[in-house]
Amino acid sequence: MSYVSLYRKWRPQTFADVTGQAHVVRTLSNALAEKRIAHAYLFTGPRGTGKTTLARLLAKGLNCVNGPTPEPCNECPSCRRIAEGIAMDVVEIDGASNRGIDEIREVRERVRFAPTEGAFKIYIIDEVHMLTNEAFNALLKVLEEPPKHVVFVFATTEPHKIPATVASRCQRFDFRRLSMAETVARLTQVAQAEGINVTEDALRVIARYAEGSLRDGLGLLDQCRAYAEQVTPDVVTGVLGVAPREQVIAFADVLAAGDAARGLALVKELQEAGRDLRQFLRDAARYLRDVLLYKVAGEQALGTAVLPGTEESEALRRQAVALPVPLILRAIEALGAAEADMRYAAQSQLPLEMAIVRLTRPETQLDPEALLARIERLERQVAVLAGQGVTEGSRGPAIHPFTPGQQPEMDPPARGQRQSVGESRTLEEHRRQAEQRPALEQTPVHEQAPVPEQRPATPPQPPQPRPEPTAAPTGSDAGDELALVLAQWDRLHEVLNQQRQRIVQAFLREGRPVSCRNGVLTIEFPPDRAFHRDNLQSDDNRKVVEKYLSRLVGRRIQVTTVLAGAGGLGEAPATAADPEPSAGPTVPPAEAAGTDGAAAGEGDDDVLNSPAVREALRLFGGRIIHVERNR
Repeated sequence: MSYVSLYRKWRPQTFADVTGQAHVVRTLSNALAEKRIAHAYLFTGPRGTGKTTLARLLAKGLNCVNGPTPEPCNECPSCRRIAEGIAMDVVEIDGASNRGIDEIREVRERVRFAPTEGAFKIYIIDEVHMLTNEAFNALLKVLEEPPKHVVFVFATTEPHKIPATVASRCQRFDFRRLSMAETVARLTQVAQAEGINVTEDALRVIARYAEGSLRDGLGLLDQCRAYAEQVTPDVVTGVLGVAPREQVIAFADVLAAGDAARGLALVKELQEAGRDLRQFLRDAARYLRDVLLYKVAGEQALGTAVLPGTEESEALRRQAVALPVPLILRAIEALGAAEADMRYAAQSQLPLEMAIVRLTRPETQLDPEALLARIERLERQVAVLAGQGVTEGSRGPAIHPFTPGQQPEMDPPARGQRQSVGESRTLEEHRRQAEQRPALEQTPVHEQAPVPEQRPATPPQPPQPRPEPTAAPTGSDAGDELALVLAQWDRLHEVLNQQRQRIVQAFLREGRPVSCRNGVLTIEFPPDRAFHRDNLQSDDNRKVVEKYLSRLVGRRIQVTTVLAGAGGLGEAPATAADPEPSAGPTVPPAEAAGTDGAAAGEGDDDVLNSPAVREALRLFGGRIIHVERNR
């Protein structure tokens, strides 16, 4: 006799042999025992779950010599012919290839004839949803007034395509996918009967990829037996061309560690091994789902999907602790999107690589979920530092969060801003001074005592009256304005990039804010960046910066630009009387102004101490280097 596939050889021959589908088996058995036979049945469910098998068992129970009976004898001529598929009274029709109205008209003509061997004539129409509307309409008349000796059994995987007029005239039975335990138990029984040397772990891998279809599981077992004498998990993954379980677990470790380089190396390894990347995405998403269930509901939520005490269960326990729930949810969504994009990608590995970079480096994304992930990472790092006893007084420079395997970065790579070490230190000093607010800042400028300077020997000058204080903002207010701008500086670059103002962003990234007074922000450029400064100062570009920066800080901001070393703001050295170099120069005392430049004569004190001159110095900064009188 020729070889018969396992799924055909081990097709159930009695209701007791059916694996799973207990609700269907019990209902049909009771109907046969009580001789309450419906004229039409509709079997729906996934492939390989026993729809056609139970249709044949129903035919056996109806036409057995002892029938109708829930226990056909399998010895009478009728049972043997049905098992061999040659019974005259059991007609199996493929709805996919006999879907037209002509075929259904032929069926309608044949149902009038009485059965030749048994008591009933059974019509089994598989994939019935493939019939045309005209064919369904022709079949509807038979279902409305069927002959007493005819029983229809319709099988389909897509019940929603069945017209309601047809489905309402049938008894519907929904078949479900088999659980992992049921599939493994049936595969074990077949392997022992066939003498197949297979490990339990291999059977579990087969059951996982069968996805509840016993027919697929038996077919895969048959294929693995032909591949190797002993069936192991490596043999099963080799036959299927999928990634081993260890690589799926390694992918979850990559997410937990935030190691993008290691994840990209894993993708390269999979591609060089010829693995199916789309199947790897599905396997990784399924595994992350197991991690999520374990983390949220505990080990009992997995049921028999993972055996306790195995390496996989230990990995699940470890990663359930390391992976936060938001990251798991984002990863599952990203893997699903990558699988969909992989169909149209020029390079199949590109969507997977992009998903890995996005998941391991949240700073590359600006969506709320990525921002929350960055905040959570900061909170975890703060908790670690707190556990190590790091206090506020012993804290060093600002620490930017980074993950193992990733180089620490001073700025998010998405912004692409280039800053020197001195510029980064200046920005950090601005932030720190704005937060600390020393008591010296609270003193008005006109009450602060200047530091004594070394003077050349000159005749003592009589004391001059000090000007009255004005309503101008103090150094603390100016520092608050600059600190507010600095807090939104990175966000300004991101907004410009989002709004496709990349040319403006390219000019702006070369400068740095050094002063902000009365809503006027001064941006300083290096001496070799005059081209960038001139282009940013143009009306169109400057208005773009002012527009988005004003929205971010919540107040109207005007922008002006200067070149470093050209006498602009931010170049004067800090002194004891000028505690905030970032907030622009304060009004210098008359004595300091008089000695600042050699060109200022000794008789120019009345000019230097003039309230108008002092107000001009306060507003525009700089120093007096020459006094010329009208003669």
